[in-house]
Amino acid sequence: MRIMARGTILLIDDEIDIRGFLKDFFEDRDFNVETASDGAEGVEKFKKGKFDLVVSDMLMPKLIGLEVLRQIRAAKPDQRVIMMTGVKEESMMAKAKELGCHDYLTKPVQLAQLVEKITECFPE
Repeated sequence: MRIMARGTILLIDDEIDIRGFLKDFFEDRDFNVETASDGAEGVEKFKKGKFDLVVSDMLMPKLIGLEVLRQIRAAKPDQRVIMMTGVKEESMMAKAKELGCHDYLTKPVQLAQLVEKITECFPE
């Protein structure tokens, strides 16, 4: 018997290794996961689907994370979004928070911190 998924996550990251690792990580914790390899594909999938959480990289080709966040929040103002980046830039973090980002993680993402943030988005 298959256990029902805890929720559906849209994972947007241009780095295939990170995307694959996080997809497996979330699926091992009983989440359905859909992935996108760039910001434009992520926004397109978001508009066609229903997601409980979006986890997106900041620096990607075609559409940067801040624009992804802006478009997602315009389409669904209460959508929970966690942003990730390999560049810790205070102004970018502040802009993401201003645009309604739930939280912001710096790569390499610490798994304990990721679990904590996901748990906040999916209370039991």
